[in-house]
Amino acid sequence: MPLGSLASRAACDPPAAAPTAPTVPHLREYDHARAALDQALVQGARGTGGSLLITGPAGTGRTALLDDAAAAARQRGFTALHARCSYADRDAPLELLRRLARSACQAGDQRRWLPIARQAAAMLVGLPAEDALRTAALRGLYDVLGRLAMPEAAGPLLVAVDDVHWADEDSLRWLVGLAERCRDVPVTVVLSFCPGAEAHGTDLLAELTLTQTREVSLRELGRPSVAAVLEHHLGAGPDEEFTDACLAATRGNPRLVTALAARLAQLGHGCDARAATALPEIVVDSVARSVGGRLRRLSPYALDVVRAVVVLASPATPARIAELTGLGRPVVTQVVERLMRLGVLAAGPSGVTMRHPMLTTAVRAALAPSEAEALHGRTARLLHQSGAAPDAVARHLVHALPSGEPWVLDALRAGAADRLAAGDPGTACCYLRRGLAEPLAPEPRSALLLELAEAATRTDLAEAATSLDEAIRLSPDAGRTVCRTPGLLDLVLLGAPPDQAERIALVLVGPHLRDADPALALRLSHCGVRGPLPPLPGSPTVGGNTGSGGAFAQALAALTRLHRQAGNATASADAQQAARSEFPITPAHVMAHLWAADVMIHTGQPESAGTLLEAALIRTRRGRHQPLEALTRSLRSLLLLATKGPAAALEDARAAAATLHACAAAPSGPLATLVRARLVHLLTLTGRHEEAATELERAGVPEALPGGLAGATHLFARGELKAALGYTEDGVRDLLECGRRMREFGIADALLPWRSSAARALLSVGRDGQARELALEQAQWARTQHAPGVLGLALSVAAWTAGGAAPDVMAEAVELLRAYGAPHDLARALADQGALLHRTGRTGAARTALREAVQLAQDIGTTGVLEHAAAELTAAGGRMPRSRRKGVDSLTATERKVATLAATGHTNREISKSLFVQLRTVEIHLTNTYRKLGIESRHQLRHVLPGAT
Repeated sequence: MPLGSLASRAACDPPAAAPTAPTVPHLREYDHARAALDQALVQGARGTGGSLLITGPAGTGRTALLDDAAAAARQRGFTALHARCSYADRDAPLELLRRLARSACQAGDQRRWLPIARQAAAMLVGLPAEDALRTAALRGLYDVLGRLAMPEAAGPLLVAVDDVHWADEDSLRWLVGLAERCRDVPVTVVLSFCPGAEAHGTDLLAELTLTQTREVSLRELGRPSVAAVLEHHLGAGPDEEFTDACLAATRGNPRLVTALAARLAQLGHGCDARAATALPEIVVDSVARSVGGRLRRLSPYALDVVRAVVVLASPATPARIAELTGLGRPVVTQVVERLMRLGVLAAGPSGVTMRHPMLTTAVRAALAPSEAEALHGRTARLLHQSGAAPDAVARHLVHALPSGEPWVLDALRAGAADRLAAGDPGTACCYLRRGLAEPLAPEPRSALLLELAEAATRTDLAEAATSLDEAIRLSPDAGRTVCRTPGLLDLVLLGAPPDQAERIALVLVGPHLRDADPALALRLSHCGVRGPLPPLPGSPTVGGNTGSGGAFAQALAALTRLHRQAGNATASADAQQAARSEFPITPAHVMAHLWAADVMIHTGQPESAGTLLEAALIRTRRGRHQPLEALTRSLRSLLLLATKGPAAALEDARAAAATLHACAAAPSGPLATLVRARLVHLLTLTGRHEEAATELERAGVPEALPGGLAGATHLFARGELKAALGYTEDGVRDLLECGRRMREFGIADALLPWRSSAARALLSVGRDGQARELALEQAQWARTQHAPGVLGLALSVAAWTAGGAAPDVMAEAVELLRAYGAPHDLARALADQGALLHRTGRTGAARTALREAVQLAQDIGTTGVLEHAAAELTAAGGRMPRSRRKGVDSLTATERKVATLAATGHTNREISKSLFVQLRTVEIHLTNTYRKLGIESRHQLRHVLPGAT
């Protein structure tokens, strides 16, 4: 066998039960060992033998190297004596020499030495224990095996001994003598040794290592070799992220890499970036079964020490390990040192840790549940008694059985508070759930449930609602606490399905909303619960008038005035006052800032609104508050729609919907309904009708829409989409129902111009009379309320039914919208103006308006308006203006995201799943991208997109 394949098997041969792949990849980490073995065999063949020591931790391929070396030596005409020492037979006298003799017997082509080998083997059969006979047998065996190494022997000799650290002492003496005498004879000695392994005859081993001509240390595999092993087993090249995850789990140990790759192949596991996230939980059965036995070979206490290190998780000191295991400190120190030499443990600044995460998983999997619970319980108690941080104690308590001791609940609650402060609500919820397993009276249980509800509002709104519901049913005090605390109740009701929200409200305030405190009734109504907006309280006292409670009440009052169109100036002043509160610290602070920003968006203060939203986004991301992050991004999409157009707003709207889905917001709840409706509205405005319909279908048809603005916005968005798809009657029906619900809940028309949308849909099917009636109603309301944006929309529709006054009415609409600063509405009004002027014979003025409409639609990425304006411009004999956006800057946010994913190797199907869009939508985005960038294929994207490589 040529030495070119030496030791590749160390990392590529699967376990016996798995099929062997037809080819073996080259692993460059073994190049130096292959070269050293080749040189040693060349020297032996020339008669100038020597010795080579191969060292390396367990699993680095020492055995495979020696196997291949013996096979290569036989092909070169060597007599190969090849044996592996055994841990079980390390105390058996002359066991290694007997195995070497047996290997000579098996070399059928060496006929000259068969009698000698048989004589040596016979001497060892039934060897008596008396020293005199043993010495005689040993001398005889030395003589027999020594004759194989004599110069006049027929060809060179290879003596290869694997795991020499487990050799018996008599055999070690023979090896020492042979190594000392082989330099001027055709004999090559190759030994493998594992540092840290328990061994007999340590003095002889030390002497043996000193006699070696050369020593080679085996290294762990790097990324290219790990990737080669994975591809060898999985049949496909792994992603870099997946390779890195495998490398992190195994630290490049060849045996662990091979075992992991074989297990992944057995499971049919993928090898892309998404599959990498599942690697830490994969248990490799072969490793889990063998780890205990291998550790016991090192020391009877090694497994106990390793289990303690795994359970302690953080760097473990010998003192802490000794306390947990009950072993003496000197014993633990000795075992730890051996495990570090063996490569099982790694030293850290404050203790030791497991070196291979995969071994950690294997040891944890091999622990019986009762053993794990007991170990974690003892660890938690030790840490508590030593004054460790509550988080460190709680980390073990979650795996221990309930004890009913007071300190347990205290540690879990304190640990949860620490995790929340650190922005880790998932772990905080885990600690609090474990606290509920302790035996608790109703009052303490209710208080703990409220804490869990508050933590869960950040990641799991369904759990938050269930916990709060149970808490207020257990204790009246919990209900009063919830009503006084701003933020918690509001988030739960916004994220819960309407029927559950109604049940919670029923428990809190009874069957009549008017019986509730006015401030509480206002909060419930804003959350879509129980009817129209109640009267504004004279002096809101939700949570007090200072701190988060004062800002919360002011922002809520501002939002209520906006919804009622009850004085925008007052609403704006209230919003500004609420925004002056300190940087958002608590969820209630964030909600106050979001409501204030909502008011500012609708009262012409975009810069102030943007500042508030940026601050809120920083806080929600830092605290990992997913529902509030979703609400923040949804509001920012409204701001971007008002200032930059629908295309610029789409990314935030999509992200808001995806984030809410991740935190289990009820699809029929007010928050999810509102966020989804805003996304559908934007998709409709940008001509992405198929994607918009998919969003609605994914949520399903709700049995009952939530009350308030959320339900009305859903009807508005769905009505506009139906009308755009040609289902005009259904669309108008939804828009009219939207108006009815807005009147029922006391919501001002300025928030959702449903009359204008319904009128535009009716115009498309020739129902001009109804359209005119609705448009004029909208215009009259807008003039009364001083709402220029709504008035401009209404007039742009009414102009089509104004007869001879149509051009003047449309001109007024355009000027109003230009002054108001609504780019999408302005672009549509300009397109309508151009079309109207063209129909009245004013072609030059029509072309001017249509060119401006086309350029504005190109700038803001509103496809529907662009197509309409372009068609009208062509009909009017005009030429399409060039887009003012060039290159990468001309891409919409979604086009750039799709292009970046494509440039980094993602397929269209992967992109569609990642962005939750249809496959056809991805294809359209890429086609538009290629056209804008002047390229022809996805392979060119990485050269023109910054940061895509």
